[in-house]
Amino acid sequence: MKHFWQGFQKRAAAMKEVATVAIFNGNTGQMLMGKRRDNKSWTNPGGHLDSGEKPLDGAQREVLEETGINILPDDLDRMSSRVVTKQDGKKIKIHTFKAFLNNKEKTSLRYDPDQEVSSWRWVETTGGLPEYIKNNLHVPLEENALLQDMGLAKAAAKNLPYEDFYTPIGREAVQRAALMQGLITPQEAKNRGWSDEIIQETGRYRSSTKGPDSYDNLKEINQKN
Repeated sequence: MKHFWQGFQKRAAAMKEVATVAIFNGNTGQMLMGKRRDNKSWTNPGGHLDSGEKPLDGAQREVLEETGINILPDDLDRMSSRVVTKQDGKKIKIHTFKAFLNNKEKTSLRYDPDQEVSSWRWVETTGGLPEYIKNNLHVPLEENALLQDMGLAKAAAKNLPYEDFYTPIGREAVQRAALMQGLITPQEAKNRGWSDEIIQETGRYRSSTKGPDSYDNLKEINQKN
């Protein structure tokens, strides 16, 4: 009984993990987003991982359950994994993925056990998120790890003060977005007193990206825009 109780406590204390996926139509650049039933806000496919489930497997399962689209594991590109602190103080690990499809796949709600989403829509993103979606996201843009990784938080990173954002979560999110997009270099971030964890985490991601997405090239591009 003692070992059972210890095992139960360990499982209860384990950090929850989430997989979330940005699905794009490779021909049009449109992104798949769903409208929730409860509060009518907009969201991307994703959800909590089952116990012992690998993030890639969880991402594939969640997309199939929620949208009816069966994406092969090889078509899911993992962008990042990060631990974030929610407003209630609890920590959660978020795994972000992206996938580009050749066609505008039809969606189905019949496989979703939770029925959280009432409908899915292919949304134009070439000019950024539409205002009606950006202002009504289930996870706000400044806290949305997936949209930050996709570069859709670029406008927020440009226009909001890096150090004075209204919540610690939002401040860290904007700082990550600024680093991810090359709007500020790691040295500049260090000079501003940003946390080493954020600088190192985004640095590892950026250092794995070559060519036109390097820090110097991104910074030059963003200074022109």
